[in-house]
Amino acid sequence: MSTPTLLGISGSLRANATNRKLIREAARLFGPCTYDEAELQMPLYDGDLEEGDGVPEAAVTLSEKITIEERHL
Repeated sequence: MSTPTLLGISGSLRANATNRKLIREAARLFGPCTYDEAELQMPLYDGDLEEGDGVPEAAVTLSEKITIEERHL
């Protein structure tokens, strides 16, 4: 059986936020796994900007991480 990968998504952007500490601890308690924490430095959605400039890079990166994880299910 392969080692699962967990993608942590915190509700806070602060480096030492309680939410980040809790998801890291949950991953540790989960057991053997690969853990990756999503960076959510994303702008608010603006369809006009997206139409002109494309999808923000941070949103593309998060989407790719989720897609990669789905392939391993």
